[in-house]
Amino acid sequence: WLARSIAVPTGIRTTTMTSTAWPPAGKAGLVFIGYFLLGQAAIHLTIMPEGIVTFWPPNAVVVSALILSPLRHWWLLILAGITAEFAADIGHFPLWQIAGFALVNAGEASLVAAILRWRYRDRGYQLFTVRVAHTLGTVFLFIATPLPALGRAPLYQIRTPSWRERV
Repeated sequence: WLARSIAVPTGIRTTTMTSTAWPPAGKAGLVFIGYFLLGQAAIHLTIMPEGIVTFWPPNAVVVSALILSPLRHWWLLILAGITAEFAADIGHFPLWQIAGFALVNAGEASLVAAILRWRYRDRGYQLFTVRVAHTLGTVFLFIATPLPALGRAPLYQIRTPSWRERV
């Protein structure tokens, strides 16, 4: 029975996709701070000598915020993610490359959030089931990972001095 569903316990307030607990500017500020901090951690902990960051968790912040916010606020949250991308990457990558990363990451977050919102448009996320886990896994493994990689690959292929070569 546990494998079939894990329901949210009674008495615990759940957040729906159209949560209005935070004003849009507050959500954007939280997205910026979370994205920036995770971006800095990823750059400093996982950057390779070639300048490639092997693990990029900040997009999860934007995807989560998009899923939990009304569509009319998406532009502000995406803008916060793009701004945080520039803030986190400045000094590590050239501006043209940062702009490319920002656009690819914004596109990835928007696509993943749109797919998940469409898939769960009728019931939100109040019930975690094997089917929900399967959908999330499928979206993240077959959409959220390979498509942005195709967008980032050309950005890495154009040879520019890596941050380590400039020091």
